[in-house]
Amino acid sequence: MIVPLHYYKSHGLIKGLWLNLKLTFLQLISLPILIFFKSKRNEILRFEVSYPRLKEDEKGNTQCISCGVCNQMCPTNAIELIPGEGKLELNLSQRVGPKPKLFEIKKNKCIHCKVCIATCPVSALTKDFAHEI
Repeated sequence: MIVPLHYYKSHGLIKGLWLNLKLTFLQLISLPILIFFKSKRNEILRFEVSYPRLKEDEKGNTQCISCGVCNQMCPTNAIELIPGEGKLELNLSQRVGPKPKLFEIKKNKCIHCKVCIATCPVSALTKDFAHEI
């Protein structure tokens, strides 16, 4: 960087040269740093987002009993649950109920808070990485 001529006239030649040397030195040091960050800025970042989903065994059966607790606790109403036919029994000894006809998480509403996973009484939801953005 070149110091303007009026700086030399008002502050003196030695102070102007010293400022010039200092600025040149700082620019030489900062040049590799700027080149590094510009190259990193151009990299495409990949994010993996985990949406809650139902756990399945090797046969494709889920543990969900269609109780609807996850649907009620979701702060954004991102879970759509249509319970299946049958009776729901929730007590300390057993938790049984019908399998859901429809269990869907609306990805445009989900905020990844995982409240549904924490409140599920049968631990039927998981937070495995299933989707990429």
